Amino acid sequence: MKLARIAMIGAALVFVLLAAPAARAQLDGSLPPGTQEVLEEIQRTMYPPWLHTVTLEPDPPRAGEPTLVSAEIYSDANKINDKAIEAYLFYSTDEARTWEVIEMDDKGSARYWEAELPPFEPGTEVWYGFSAGDATGNVFMETPCYVTTWPPEDDTCMFDIALDEPPVDDPRQLIPNDFDIRHMKAGVDEDNLYIEMTVEGSIEPGSVSPAYMHLYGFGVANMDKGNPTDIVSQGFLGLYVPLAHVANMQPCMIVSQPHNEILFTSDFIQCHAQGEHLWFRIDNRQIGPTRPKGHLKIIAANGVVTSIAPFGGMYYDYTHVTSLSLKGRSFVVE
Repeated sequence: MKLARIAMIGAALVFVLLAAPAARAQLDGSLPPGTQEVLEEIQRTMYPPWLHTVTLEPDPPRAGEPTLVSAEIYSDANKINDKAIEAYLFYSTDEARTWEVIEMDDKGSARYWEAELPPFEPGTEVWYGFSAGDATGNVFMETPCYVTTWPPEDDTCMFDIALDEPPVDDPRQLIPNDFDIRHMKAGVDEDNLYIEMTVEGSIEPGSVSPAYMHLYGFGVANMDKGNPTDIVSQGFLGLYVPLAHVANMQPCMIVSQPHNEILFTSDFIQCHAQGEHLWFRIDNRQIGPTRPKGHLKIIAANGVVTSIAPFGGMYYDYTHVTSLSLKGRSFVVE
């Protein structure tokens, strides 16, 4: 059991490394093949666009008139040589039961974006938010409403977040279908963060003998806490390992390293797997202070343990980075 636990820790560290390049130097000698290149790519590109200002014209919006929405959304040129290449305004007039999406126009230098909301009736409450993507595949996303279901299957307050580069449907010989991430979503309520991973095949446990134990996971960094690139000390990993019992561990766990010791806990997290879907619910107490800024950075990955002694494993698929803004926006038409 001790060897199995060591293997599980080693596999979890692969996820730590995928999500936190600052820790890479400690474990370079034990990285699975190809991980080094993935880490370098993530380290170079893990800075999604960010929304800086929003203006409405007229403000407040008036009945029977369109509303011009202007937003300043751009990537930090001091951190990355990349640009926002698309931005969207989405809105709801029925308390998030349905959403309309408007592609915003780039008004100059991939920085200034505009879109026009249609005229509304007086007294209409409009909820709205923004999303944007860069050339690398990183995503900025706002969460203007609260998730109300568990698991949040078809919940309209779960929003699309970053995937890997095209093709999203990778050839099976490169990434087996049970690991091929086809869709990622995130959402929040007052007490929790929700993450959904959908694979092309199904969420499966793998096997103990021969050793091929599946791991599905994500990393979260709370940008309000400290170093935004270091998930090891400023954030945590969420893992779903169906065969974790072989190491006397829970299948749904959080991994963190706030000091020099790697900590595993099943507190503050729930997992629910159903067919091709895997949902995580993470208590805000694990995340730390998320308001008033409420800015989280999220990346997901999955892989397998293929050998216990010595440890062996590999990653299969990973996503680019999402900056998730826990920002609710709304107005009432005059």
